[in-house]
Amino acid sequence: MVWGAISYERGVGPLARVNGTLDGEEYLHIVRYRLKKYHPGLYGGGLIYQEGNARPHKCHLVQDWFDEKDIEVMDG
Repeated sequence: MVWGAISYERGVGPLARVNGTLDGEEYLHIVRYRLKKYHPGLYGGGLIYQEGNARPHKCHLVQDWFDEKDIEVMDG
């Protein structure tokens, strides 16, 4: 499994390989590093992040982090 992100502003970022099952903690580890490095416009509400309704995406740990960083997430 891989995770990736694209944006109108920055284009395609590199893929992150996921070993094993993706849970909320692993997903948060991936987005915490990758979004800041490759998609900094998300911080502070400059852009909207879109994700699916997969269980790791909806984990309270992840949602709390998005709220803390003022990253707007599109309802899926």
